[in-house]
Amino acid sequence: MPACFPSFCRFLISVGRGGKMRKANLWVALFLMLFGSIAMFDAVRLGFRWDPMSGPGAGYLPFYLALGIIICTGIILIQGFRKLKKDGPGGRLIPEGGLKPILWVLLPAAAMVILVQFVGLHLAAALYLAFYMRAAAR
Repeated sequence: MPACFPSFCRFLISVGRGGKMRKANLWVALFLMLFGSIAMFDAVRLGFRWDPMSGPGAGYLPFYLALGIIICTGIILIQGFRKLKKDGPGGRLIPEGGLKPILWVLLPAAAMVILVQFVGLHLAAALYLAFYMRAAAR
């Protein structure tokens, strides 16, 4: 077991506490790495090798896309971990007064998704746009 393993475990535990920006970035990177790992596993299951007679297997492109996701999120995790140790957790995830604009976008979007089930995509999109045009006029 590497010597840095206990410090990494402490880091993972500390990421779960608080609402700081750097910790949130690391959680997103961990989630994306998990997503890439699942995609890579499935691409290997489908067959990711290049066959000289028939060309690429069904998982060829997904395998390399997942590999890119894993490599990029690994770089983000390493940089984030170093920055977190050096500078601390950073600023607030949502600045003071920042929740209201987020909810102005999130709640109507969620309402549109629900409305699509009942009135269809075109009418729900028209209602969504009408609401935003009226809300932006204020």
